Amino acid sequence: MQNKKIRVIRAEMTKKKIYQSALKLFEEEGYDNTTVEKIVKEAGVSKGSFFVYFPKKDYVVLQYFKDLEIYSEEMAKDIDANETESPTWKIMMFFIRSIEKKTFNIFFVLSLILNSPLLRHHSNSTPLQTVRIISVSSSGV
Repeated sequence: MQNKKIRVIRAEMTKKKIYQSALKLFEEEGYDNTTVEKIVKEAGVSKGSFFVYFPKKDYVVLQYFKDLEIYSEEMAKDIDANETESPTWKIMMFFIRSIEKKTFNIFFVLSLILNSPLLRHHSNSTPLQTVRIISVSSSGV
């Protein structure tokens, strides 16, 4: 039982290392210039480990959007708790807190959308349709 817990923790750590390394490289070198080989080298893991957690490079991007969605929901609940503020103020506070915590970089997000083939495929969609596509796609990650 203890060995199983250790394996689960190691697996989570490996996935997180791959994920963080990929995002770092996407931001530094751009999506197209970042290869799976570069990601695994940065993360210090094997190429096989990458594919255990992410079937393709696009799935790292989908995980990022899934994480943003979870963060946004948590932030929205926190902001909604303050019923004395106007909706406009709440939206401003959401973006200010996101920028302060460096969890939301609009230029990075747009870059990922424009450079990820999976997301670029839906570029003719409206923003709301794109968010729905991302949500549906990321639910399988």
